[in-house]
Amino acid sequence: MKRVTFLSVTFAAALALALPAGATPPYSENVTESAVESLSCGGFDAILERNFSGLVTVSFDNQGNPVRVQVHATMTGSLTNSVTGRSVALRGHILLVDNFRTGVLSFVGPVFLANDPGRGAVITDTGRVSFSGDELVFEAGPHEAIDNPEIFCTAVA
Repeated sequence: MKRVTFLSVTFAAALALALPAGATPPYSENVTESAVESLSCGGFDAILERNFSGLVTVSFDNQGNPVRVQVHATMTGSLTNSVTGRSVALRGHILLVDNFRTGVLSFVGPVFLANDPGRGAVITDTGRVSFSGDELVFEAGPHEAIDNPEIFCTAVA
């Protein structure tokens, strides 16, 4: 599973909202978005449904070029086994920072959390992760979903 696909759409939308050249104050807008993805789990699909709401802020340099996009979002959703219907609720509170000057994209906070009554925590992905392109350059905290995407299959098996 790719990194959060929500990012590409959100960043593209944020850049499309950019102020005209020469304008330097940051621009912010509230956003909501939904995403549905599936992960093949050998015999069933894990259906990942997420709803995001938050604030996108684009910062500019003195020439009006975007230099940083920050997304502060809350995520709610579910993860469901396509065959059995077994489901767990997902939640997260994410700070995403895309620094165009350094080329580093960082995720901070509880990105994916899921508890299953009787089993406890079935997904814990929290802390900080930074990428330069597709290369992981920094990681702190437990990142079950980033390090092992099969955790989504295990959570609803």
